[in-house]
Amino acid sequence: MSVEPVQFTRPSGAHVIYFDHGRGWLRYHFTRRTAAPQIVIDECYWQ
Repeated sequence: MSVEPVQFTRPSGAHVIYFDHGRGWLRYHFTRRTAAPQIVIDECYWQ
């Protein structure tokens, strides 16, 4: 798996995870909250 920001100019924005030797990817963003931090998945693709 590898992780990189969607836009290199916004490293704290959305990120992409590539998995299964590049056959799938997952776009997500992380919401920082004191009570319960969240990872919100925007889009997922796997072939």
